[in-house]
Amino acid sequence: LTSLKARFHHLAHLSLVFGAVLSFSDVVCDLLMIIEFRNNKQEGAAIATIASLATSFFCQSLIVLVQNKKQSKGESLREALYVITCIKPGVDTFRVISKQPQRPGTVFTPFNEMLYIRCIELFTECIPSTLIQGISFLSRRSPVAAISLFLSVMTSAFIAASVSIEKDVSEKSRQQEPTFYGWVPLGSMFRTCVVCLLVFLFSACQLTLKVFALALCSLESPKIITLYFAIEFCSFFALKVVRNDLLYYFPIRNKIAWCAGSLIIHTAMKIMLDFTGLLVLRQPQKLGGAYFTSVLLYSPLVCFYFGYRYLTYVSTPDSFSANIVYGVIGSLTAIQVASILLFLSIIDRKYWKSFTSFETGRQAVCRRFLECTHPDEDGIRLKVFKTHQDYWKPIEPSVRLWLNSRLTAWYKETPEFWNPATKAMIPDDLVDDLDLLKRIQTERKQKKKKKKNENVK
Repeated sequence: LTSLKARFHHLAHLSLVFGAVLSFSDVVCDLLMIIEFRNNKQEGAAIATIASLATSFFCQSLIVLVQNKKQSKGESLREALYVITCIKPGVDTFRVISKQPQRPGTVFTPFNEMLYIRCIELFTECIPSTLIQGISFLSRRSPVAAISLFLSVMTSAFIAASVSIEKDVSEKSRQQEPTFYGWVPLGSMFRTCVVCLLVFLFSACQLTLKVFALALCSLESPKIITLYFAIEFCSFFALKVVRNDLLYYFPIRNKIAWCAGSLIIHTAMKIMLDFTGLLVLRQPQKLGGAYFTSVLLYSPLVCFYFGYRYLTYVSTPDSFSANIVYGVIGSLTAIQVASILLFLSIIDRKYWKSFTSFETGRQAVCRRFLECTHPDEDGIRLKVFKTHQDYWKPIEPSVRLWLNSRLTAWYKETPEFWNPATKAMIPDDLVDDLDLLKRIQTERKQKKKKKKNENVK
């Protein structure tokens, strides 16, 4: 098993390098497509592509700014330069492969920073550019657009698959959520590769199917697309409100920032699910298993409906025939369904429940705290403070009782998880022992003073 894990991680490193090269190539193709759009007087498509690239660079720069806010200006500028020159995925890949530790003063580990950057790239640049190029290809059907469209689909599907797979094979993820992570079978190299290929194939089919259907709809009436997205998002947010799951689990104290951030995050996750079927989004704190599966079930029906409208209302000399429209949609749907069924037959059956679970984010946080049986029980339970206090409000008495029963032992034993970052997360109103509370507050002040001196230096 150790040998198999080593071989898998070697392949994972190669896939990271391939993904970085693919991301850079996709950006280059997007720039070439902007020139192509301008030459063909498709100003709207050119502006939309520029906007998606600019948004991607801006959001990635925000992550870099947050990550390096306590670093020197030179280091922050260097990280921003990686984003502008489109080599940020390659730099992150090198840091993960070389197992570089988290740099002092940074917020995220190299692995988490890579995942965040990839999700931003997928949401702000890959999916929009794929949709724009798909609409352009059906309008003009140029070879350049076909090549760029193919590369965009491959890049988007690869990012979606790699994010889910890399998160699943992480030992930390499997320890913290064993009922959700662990579906990649590391005991057999053949089964591991098959599962990874099926996840990629599923995402590629989902994206191609959705882009093809929306591109057909745009040839009939762009207003239908606007109406479709309006209905989708209104029903999605209404469901979130009904389930009391609208606000995201991040422990943001400012309510306005919490609400605004939750809306942005949910919008991004909804789009990534609709277009790529990102497996990690079935987590209860994100979109949930039942909603994830429902989207996959009705997406092909929507695509067939868009195809029907195209064949009914679009009649031009170069329009597609019914055989082509229904053949493409039907073939992609069949491949997608087959890949899902084969995927489910290979993975352990205990993970099937995560595809049909109605559990909300709040319920999941409370359950993981109350039912934790991991050897590092205290370290896992402390993760509850990384979520907003509203999420674990129903079990606050249990959290208070457990915390106060363990504080003294942590100070005596000084386990690895009992560090300044953990102490900073603990709410003061939960600590009953005034002496321990003063000690925690004093250590926080000393930490802040130390950081201030380091920043001055």
